[in-house]
Formats: sequence, structure tokens, C-alpha cells
Amino acid sequence: MNVLEKLSTPRSRGRKVFMVLFITWAAGLGFPFAEPKNIREAQGAEVKNPYEGNVEAVEEGRAIYTGYCAFCHGTGARGAKGPNLTDEFWKWGGTDEAIFQTIAHGRPGTQMGAFLTPEKLNEDKIWKVIAYLRSQATYGDWANRYPSKEKEQTATVSEWKPPAGITPDPKAGEALFKDPEGKAGCINCHTVNNQGGKVGPDLSHIGDRSPEYLLESIQNPSASIAPEYVPVQMVTKDGKRVIGIVKHEDDYSIQIRNAQDESTIFSKSDIQGKVPRNVSLMPTINLTDQELYNILAYLLTLK
Repeated sequence: MNVLEKLSTPRSRGRKVFMVLFITWAAGLGFPFAEPKNIREAQGAEVKNPYEGNVEAVEEGRAIYTGYCAFCHGTGARGAKGPNLTDEFWKWGGTDEAIFQTIAHGRPGTQMGAFLTPEKLNEDKIWKVIAYLRSQATYGDWANRYPSKEKEQTATVSEWKPPAGITPDPKAGEALFKDPEGKAGCINCHTVNNQGGKVGPDLSHIGDRSPEYLLESIQNPSASIAPEYVPVQMVTKDGKRVIGIVKHEDDYSIQIRNAQDESTIFSKSDIQGKVPRNVSLMPTINLTDQELYNILAYLLTLK
């Protein structure tokens, strides 16, 4: 039987009918896997934001952004826990379509969740958020194409600068960061470009975060701990206390990585209790102001 004959069999026809019915039913319910209307209508053409040049849409987008996005991406989209969204460094693509897809469906394996849901945003609101982000852009001609009342009001606000008398040196910061026996020893716990420890977050693209957020993370590591790096204290039935990060857990076992980058697997039948801690495994390091801003300058180059 050739391919055409296979496609024409009753069984194949039944499958096709089922798929058509399923897709029609799902679309009728408004399932969030649908592509944006502009993509469906464009049929391969470049996707354009329908709100380009619309000042009112930009302002509506600002309000939506404040409610849904500012907690992670900061005031004015300049970055906080999440990346800076005003520069040209878009990890998942900086076209209108790519940004739409990131907001709509999130990015698996990251803290960026899906927002195209009945409880959160519809397509129209996502496009308005993107219009607002474009209005805050510090590159290209986006700011001219998406005029913003807020941009006009904040245009005179100066960019972040180090304290008077401090000239940050990223090269010195890199040396301090990467010296495993040095005062900071950051490389023992953090990875940069596939080199370093695994206890803390990978910092290969940490330069997307705001300087203020990075300073706080260095000076007060416990102020904001990413969910996947919240340490736990575990007590075994024989009285052993273990503090570390949960790297893997299933119905039968749990893997803990401690501050020395050592991993141990425990049987759950041997565990008496496990509680989260609000104190980061990252120690507070006694750095001079110059050393602190040298490391910060280096981190800001990692994009």
C-alpha cells in the first residue's frame, strides 16, 4: 500500500475527522495555544504590533505592565529580578512576534510563566504591553515609533552611576570573581560560560539585571532568593542535620547540594523532617567599595 492509499483508508479518514473536530472545539473555547491574530492573518508576513504610534495604547500597556510585570522586571522595565527589557539584548528574540510568544506562553525552565490565559491577559493586552516596552527602549528608533507620556516625564532622570570617587574596573572585578582562593571566590558557587560551581545561579547573562538589584544581591543575598535556590534544612532519623539546595526530588529520594558544592542523595524513608530557610547559602562578603563596584562592573558585562 502506498502513501496515498494509506491516507485514504477509513481509519486515516476517521483520524482526520477527529482532529478537525478537536481543533474546532479547542478554538471555540479560546485555548491559549493559538497564535496571535496578526500571525494568523499575516500568513508568513512579518508580524507587526497593531498599536504602533498609539499613545493611549502605550499608556494602557504601562498600567498592565505595572500590574503584571513590574515586580520582576522593575520600574520602567529596566530590570530587577527579571531582565532589563529596554535594551537590545533579548534572549528569546526581540521581534514583536518573539516578544508576544514569550509573554503569551512563557519560557519553560525559567521563572517566566504564560500570561495568555483567561485569568491574566488576552492578545490585545499583550500587544499593549509590548507597545509600552517599545516606548521605553534605549536602542533603535522604537521610542520615536511608540511615543509615551511616561517617557517624556522621566527623560530627565539620570542613569545609574557609582558613588563619587569610585571608578569601577570590570577587569579587576573579573579577576576577583574568578579567583577560587580569593576574597570573594564567586566562581566556587556560580557558573559563567560553563565554568564554575553549581550551588548558585548561572550568571552568564546576569548583566540583563539592574545595577541596583545586583548590588542588593551581593550585599544582602537573603533579600531576594530565587525559588529554585531557596535552601532547606533537613533532619534525618538518626539526628543528622543537612542544609542545602534541593536539586532533585521524587517519591522515594531527595538530592541535596550543600554550600561546598557537594551533592548527597537521601532516601525519604530516612528523613524525619524538611523545612525551607529564608537565609541564602551565599555568605555576606566583606568587600571594600572599590571591590564591590569592580565586581558589579564585571557582572554588568555578562549579557
